[in-house]
Amino acid sequence: MGNPAKGSPPSPDDEDDLPLHQAATAGDLTRVNALLDSNAHDPNTTDATGSTPLHAAAKAGHWSICRLLLERGALPTIQNGHDSLPLHLAAKHGHLEVVRLLLECDAKSKVQNRPLYYAAERGYTEIVRLLLERGASTSSAPFGENALHVAARGGHVRVCEVLLDHERKKTKTGMSLFRALGIGSGVNAKNLGKHTPFACAVLKGHAPVVQVFLRSGMVSISAKDRDGVYLFHRAVKNDHLEIVKAFLEHGVKVDMTDNYKGTALHFAAERQNVDIIRLLLDYGASLEKKDFLGLTPDRLAQSAELTTLMRNHVKQRVESQNKLAGKDKAPSSSEGVAEPPPEYTK
Repeated sequence: MGNPAKGSPPSPDDEDDLPLHQAATAGDLTRVNALLDSNAHDPNTTDATGSTPLHAAAKAGHWSICRLLLERGALPTIQNGHDSLPLHLAAKHGHLEVVRLLLECDAKSKVQNRPLYYAAERGYTEIVRLLLERGASTSSAPFGENALHVAARGGHVRVCEVLLDHERKKTKTGMSLFRALGIGSGVNAKNLGKHTPFACAVLKGHAPVVQVFLRSGMVSISAKDRDGVYLFHRAVKNDHLEIVKAFLEHGVKVDMTDNYKGTALHFAAERQNVDIIRLLLDYGASLEKKDFLGLTPDRLAQSAELTTLMRNHVKQRVESQNKLAGKDKAPSSSEGVAEPPPEYTK
């Protein structure tokens, strides 16, 4: 037999094992109400996964059904087989008003941090903002990484802005010492892969997110990844032009060297990345720096054309600097005239 018509009261012949779950999932408010009125269906009945009708409605984003279930005795504190509360599912699937409703109905409980993780991971900015207002922590790492890690890795610019702003406000409220030591800080925390959120953004190539971190003033321009490689150098090695540009715009030392005396220009030359080479040279990168093998960047270019390009670029830069310094100005009437031989000066 098929499902009963929408809005009809439950039938004794109804073959559905969990009609309340199905109605909650489908968003059928009239049927949910009818099933509850029959007093034959417990709103806290669980399915095979341990989920209640409230889990189903929260996941689907049906605010009216969630409210009705709560009014009729549904418990927002039941965890399913995945240890998820209805609040977790609402946050994971981006249902802001359902999240707000569930927080209000369980106001006495301390806000768990898993919903913040889920919302940050999916890029739900307003849910992130709401959860932070209700006390969620940016330093909590329920799955080995915190909300900033997953937002940075996912390229969620607005979420990163909100999280970093929250971190900044915490710093201003008397926790600067802990921040300086990296204690309890979501910004400085390392995930299971030993990367900070900032490193995640660089490694994933999310230039707008990298800009957000650099503008925040909460990360070091000379930060390194888990292998001890400067993130600036890592961006060059990964051919991420816009990230390299971001570092340069925020004042990174263009000729900073690694443990093997290599500079960004050495790495760009090895990669034969003309755009990054031009950019680095525009910011004053030196062709004179030698790596641990005694090689200058132009020696690593692997092509005569690229080597010539680099040398000509530096030559033009020097000429431009000389002009600005007045060393290349036109001679006056007494300048630039050859001295006569001594015999004609007597």
